[in-house]
Order: sequence, then structure tokens, then C-alpha cells
Amino acid sequence: MDQAERAGGLKFLIRDRDAKYTDAFDAVFTATGVHIIRTPVQARRANATCERWISSARRECTDRVLIAGPRHLLYALSEYVDHYNLGGLIHEYSQVA
Repeated sequence: MDQAERAGGLKFLIRDRDAKYTDAFDAVFTATGVHIIRTPVQARRANATCERWISSARRECTDRVLIAGPRHLLYALSEYVDHYNLGGLIHEYSQVA
């Protein structure tokens, strides 16, 4: 399989500033049109926050739903993001008068 075929739908690559990612690594992705975003310098909490959100989305959303395809995955994740950003569990337990 060609790199362009596998990365066809990718638009962004978020990565840290580790020395193991060389210019050649970046060149592979930029050649396919992927925009590389580096995490801020000395942003230890940025990676932890991102990892925590991704793991909660996986546990609470995608592990409980049988995903039928890419469109269904995008729909399920967009609903989860709306729920996550609009009050979460506290919103579910609000009293109805």
C-alpha cells in the first residue's frame, strides 16, 4: 500500500518535539499534504490532557458502539464532543421541573 493511500484522509499530524522526529520524517507527511503541528515547548501537561481526552472518548464512546464506517465514526465522535463540551455528566443529572 502506498503512503499517499494510507494518509489520504489525514490533514494534520500532532507530534511532540522529540529529537527522534527528523526533517526526513516531516518530509514524508508534508509531501502528502499533511500539516505538521508540534506541541509547545515544555508543555508536559498538553500531552497528558490530550491523552486523557482520547482515552475517555475511546472508553466512553467508541468501545460501546459498533462503528459501521467512517461516516458513522465521525457522527458518533461529533455527538460525544458536543456532549463532552456541553456539561457532560452534570448535564445529564439536571432536574427537570
